[in-house]
Amino acid sequence: MRAIVRNHKFTSILICYWFSLTLLSLAQESAVKQVLDENAAIITGRVTWNGHDISQTTVQVYKDENLKDLYTAGILMNESGYYELRLEPGAYYLVAFVDENRSGGFDVGDGMGIYGITDWNDRSQQKQAITVAPKERRENLDISITAMMVQVGDKTQILSVNDAEVQQTKSFKMELDEISTGITGRVSWPEHTLTDGIILAYTDLSWNYRAAQAEVDEDGKFTLNVQPGKYYLLAIIDENGTNLFDAGDEFGIYGMNNLKGTFPKPVLVEPREMTQDVEIAIIGRQEESGRIISLQDGEEIQIAPGAETATVSGKVIWPEHTVNNSVIQVYNDPTLTRPMREVAVDENGNFSLTLPAGDYYITASVDADGDGKYSASDGIGGYGTTDITQKPPAKLTLGERDTQEIEIFISSKYDASGQLKAIEGLRLDSNKTPFEGSGISGKIIWEGQKFKEVMLLISETPKFAAGGDSVNSTTSDEAPAPVVVPLEIEDDGSYAYPLDVGDYYVMAIVDIDANHHAGIRDGVGVYGTNAPMTGKPQLISVFPNRITPYIDIYISAIYIDDQGGIAQINDGNRRNIRQQYGEPEDIYQFTQFGRKIEEWWYWTKGIAFTFESDGPGWKMKDSEKFKPKSQSPINDSSDLKDR
Repeated sequence: MRAIVRNHKFTSILICYWFSLTLLSLAQESAVKQVLDENAAIITGRVTWNGHDISQTTVQVYKDENLKDLYTAGILMNESGYYELRLEPGAYYLVAFVDENRSGGFDVGDGMGIYGITDWNDRSQQKQAITVAPKERRENLDISITAMMVQVGDKTQILSVNDAEVQQTKSFKMELDEISTGITGRVSWPEHTLTDGIILAYTDLSWNYRAAQAEVDEDGKFTLNVQPGKYYLLAIIDENGTNLFDAGDEFGIYGMNNLKGTFPKPVLVEPREMTQDVEIAIIGRQEESGRIISLQDGEEIQIAPGAETATVSGKVIWPEHTVNNSVIQVYNDPTLTRPMREVAVDENGNFSLTLPAGDYYITASVDADGDGKYSASDGIGGYGTTDITQKPPAKLTLGERDTQEIEIFISSKYDASGQLKAIEGLRLDSNKTPFEGSGISGKIIWEGQKFKEVMLLISETPKFAAGGDSVNSTTSDEAPAPVVVPLEIEDDGSYAYPLDVGDYYVMAIVDIDANHHAGIRDGVGVYGTNAPMTGKPQLISVFPNRITPYIDIYISAIYIDDQGGIAQINDGNRRNIRQQYGEPEDIYQFTQFGRKIEEWWYWTKGIAFTFESDGPGWKMKDSEKFKPKSQSPINDSSDLKDR
């Protein structure tokens, strides 16, 4: 028996449903036997459901309003929907079921109608009883299919036909999005078979929340369907078939060409797009002891523990949250795949542990809801980073008998879909190095615009596309597709991003409407040129253990359509003025005749510039020279301040 709740005065309808033709025949036979006498009444009508096959329809007859007492049931006389039933004199309620998927049961996709109801969402309509007298014949008792059973999440519901079709469209769209959104690529391991290869996708750098997995074919190719978001990819040769990264497995991590000082890089997946040409090389193996070995030179990355003479103590910090359910995880290799030590914190977030001398990476995980698993609102942070979704933990070096105090800020938390989201507002000491190793830093500059969401495209060719000669290749291999990464920026546009040693071209896309997708009005800038469409990008060199600074990218174009077309932005010569005179000593902003006006005053240099907004850009309206002043006369400039 299946309970169905209909929102017509919250009436509960309990439906006994037999779709087996044998049971239907038996029920009809029983009813026929009851009405073989001369007092039998006959009812006829038609079941209708526009646009649907109703050949598999059953009409059920109940004696009670609650639809519990099934009297008889019968099938249609023909595919046009007509039915005829013989009944004893009395009052009855009629219900029609359409087994559209021919499953023999009332399930997802099947239709239902009740005599007297023509609009399932109209609460004023109620099922109507029909009354038949001895030998009476009643015709035109038509039943409209007004409701369907649909899948809503992990449950089934009865909805009106219109609402059900909307839900089915949503479900189809979700299924379509699911199969058209994801990652494709290839795993490489020269001279080895990949028949046991699998790809594991995680939403966090600590490899705690697995979002999806896919098999690798014999050629190393894979397709991974995931929801839009950011993922870290781990490829393993899973010879023991556990679907886990465990002892004996060879592995590779996207973004790591070796196991010395490089970190995993995320893959950004956008709605209804496949991120393509993701290459993962098998570079390491987990030994039976749990230690990590590099396959390139046989070097052991996780060194056997020595004497524990160094002490690390500290505190896990998550403002306005309790952190008593926190676990500290200590790693001694940048893959962060297997912690060498785990310790719990006390009720105040404090912890202490002893370690051998060496280099370490430390993370903290908070089980916010105490359910013992990674779920929505749980938090993660790392030593030396204010956004572990963008920057990996900093390296902590301990010498013999060192004692160090550290703080770990919880900088991100899981959402309902399992994606890690950065927690706004965290800042570390700006004098500290943003990360260990190699990379770039600079500013993303878009005159007159405020923004927080930026994507960085890092390419080995000036065309920012796969193919062609790579600037980093010593062979004839074609360049891979550009890497797209979300970028954390400061309020002033400053950024820093870790990169392997090599030469690169860099493009920035400002997601002005924060929809995580490059589209109309989003800004575009390419390092080294003011003209992204026609200019020549400038090559950036990244050196070992050094951050290449001043990689400033000016947003000088915007997307003008959904096909990737861009148009140049006029900046009113503001960039050249900044390069010649530096930052303005005072900036005044006001609106005049509906247009934004900005005045740049260089008091000590004796010059000022006035700019007027021009669409997404600027044009110079005026300039003025005057006798230089020793300092800004801001306290005497009431006429300017009062505008």
